[in-house]
Amino acid sequence: MALFFSSAQNSKSALTLRENKPIVKLRDGEVVVFIRIQSQQWQCRYRLKELGWIRRTAGTQNLESAIELACDWYDEAR
Repeated sequence: MALFFSSAQNSKSALTLRENKPIVKLRDGEVVVFIRIQSQQWQCRYRLKELGWIRRTAGTQNLESAIELACDWYDEAR
């Protein structure tokens, strides 16, 4: 099941579940925010053409904050 909602950046994102953990795909799948198994904090990964996937922890349990951080990191890295 996929749910759609508007993020802080006003772009469409897809929220899906994997093993009862949510995954949010942003920016046409180039930015992904998720919770790892056995963790309560949001993680993110983003794809750069030169380097591939970069992973970082958002260090927060708040989804909106994690989405904002992930998008900011992606924009800065590009």
